[in-house]
Amino acid sequence: MKTSMPAYCFAMSICTLLALEGCSTGHPTPSTKPTTSTRVDSTAPEVRTSTWAPEISAGTWHYLIRDSSVVSINNDTTARVEPIESMTIYTMSVADSGNSLLFSGHVDSLLVNSRLSSKSAGDTSNSTELRTLISRQGRLMRISQIAAPSCARGGSSPSLRVSELLTVLPNHPIRVGDKWSDTSSTTTCHGKIPLTQTAVRDYELLDLSSCERNGARVRRVVSETLSGSSPETTSHLSASGSGTASATLCLERNTGVLLASDGESRLDLTVTTIRGVFPFTQKTSTHIESH
Repeated sequence: MKTSMPAYCFAMSICTLLALEGCSTGHPTPSTKPTTSTRVDSTAPEVRTSTWAPEISAGTWHYLIRDSSVVSINNDTTARVEPIESMTIYTMSVADSGNSLLFSGHVDSLLVNSRLSSKSAGDTSNSTELRTLISRQGRLMRISQIAAPSCARGGSSPSLRVSELLTVLPNHPIRVGDKWSDTSSTTTCHGKIPLTQTAVRDYELLDLSSCERNGARVRRVVSETLSGSSPETTSHLSASGSGTASATLCLERNTGVLLASDGESRLDLTVTTIRGVFPFTQKTSTHIESH
């Protein structure tokens, strides 16, 4: 299932920079206030007879997420390129809740392989459970966190992968070639910096037969802007930038639940610390599969 990111790795980017700077690199919990809108474009020229109208249903899914990133960091005195490989195991559940659904997500484990300090590897011991009400088309309605820490504390945020796992589905039947979109605004802790991310995601139904397990194949394209600063007067941390991402998704035909995806993303971010201004670029390849 899914919501924003040039695929994930905003948190890993901040971790990379803060590790190089010797700063704390926890992943505390976000505060999220998403809004969504849907548009359908039925101008595809081909003749299409089969329609697609999935609705999310109750269930539990386990995902293996593999990220391969290269981070380039530059300022007046340093220029470094850091490869990062990570593997995340994520569990998400959906339960009936009146006219809506209760979504919950949890990071079960996070392993990072890089040349950076072990601080950047991620610690799930303080990871909280994300809970949110969603519609049967995956639109976020209300989010809460269990034992939510502040951005000054450590912990892995389980919301960081939701934008890739929870797909916002069209709100009426569509055919191959039809398009729809959604927009969200989310504030998430990345290291000590609460970043506000505004994302626009565009989707297109590519076909209804080529995916594994007879899934529907969907293209997702994301564009984002990010900005934020640490509220701590002694840290002098701030960041701003933009990101893009594209991915091909295989979704279960009836429920729209993610079966697998492959994607690429790019993040251009400028982080300002007490030591100077650090522009960096992160390019990431992400593979996700359900188990």
